[in-house]
Amino acid sequence: RKGRLVMNQSRHADTFIVINGPEDGSEFPVARAPLEIGSDAACAVRVALDDGVAPRHARATVEANGYRVRAAGPAPVYVDGKRAG
Repeated sequence: RKGRLVMNQSRHADTFIVINGPEDGSEFPVARAPLEIGSDAACAVRVALDDGVAPRHARATVEANGYRVRAAGPAPVYVDGKRAG
């Protein structure tokens, strides 16, 4: 089952949340940006149990109205159902 990651902007802190995957419900508060997303232990958002996630899968940077997520390698990255660059 492939996982998905969503961004939650609460009044306390921004948080990435894993949905629909082996780590469903895991939350990763944003402590710094840019941040790396992947299975590597050095990633701020570490998704280690999903075989479809590369060691350095994506990178999120701050934009005026949220975050920009881009692929960090050849593995596909989707945001809101659309493939990221």
